[in-house]
Amino acid sequence: TVGRVDVTGGWGSGTLVGPRHLLCASHMMTWNPDNTVNQVTFTPSYYNGSAPFGNAGIIHWYAYRKVVGPTLSVEDTEEDYVCLVLDQRLGDLCGWMGTIGYDTSWNGLTDWDHIGYPGDLGGGTEPSFQGSIAINWTDGGSSDEYLAQQADVWPGQSGGPFFDWFDSNPWPSVVGVQSAQN
Repeated sequence: TVGRVDVTGGWGSGTLVGPRHLLCASHMMTWNPDNTVNQVTFTPSYYNGSAPFGNAGIIHWYAYRKVVGPTLSVEDTEEDYVCLVLDQRLGDLCGWMGTIGYDTSWNGLTDWDHIGYPGDLGGGTEPSFQGSIAINWTDGGSSDEYLAQQADVWPGQSGGPFFDWFDSNPWPSVVGVQSAQN
């Protein structure tokens, strides 16, 4: 369900949250004046050039707002997500995660996992998994929440999901995406 997202001038990470819906970071996009984005290619389970499920481009996008990097404010990171509609139903082949709103009562629990494609591990060609991550505190509101954590992150992991397996669901649920580091 997680893969590499190749964009103009670089790459990031993303996860399928529906059969054709990809969740990643808004700042990864090249936002054009005509309300389009430059070339985006999603490759689920990408590993060192291998594309076991193929790849897909995008046909549409939904964003709370267009976030433009490279420097992001707290307000930018609170709203740094985009849902891209793929031109193929890759989720039918490799599945997808659900989404759930974050509850601040979960602060401090080491329940969260993350997958991304960091530049310091094989130049972004190999995924990195981290488990048992705590989200320490939050800031923002219901549509724009900043989830502060101390995971080991590096450029390229932007857009990768923070997720957990909830007892009520047979699949993992995403609560946020990696946005920035300091």
